[in-house]
Amino acid sequence: PAKRAAAIVQAVTNYNDPKKIAELSEDLGPAMVGINEDEIKTLMAERGK
Repeated sequence: PAKRAAAIVQAVTNYNDPKKIAELSEDLGPAMVGINEDEIKTLMAERGK
């Protein structure tokens, strides 16, 4: 995630430079995995017991 975080910071800094943003978007590896909407009920089911 450190490489992706650094790319995000640089992209925000250079938001008016599409060429730079394209360069920053290369070789970041796979995207971060989110939580599946169907898993939320399962994850929260045991809370408060």
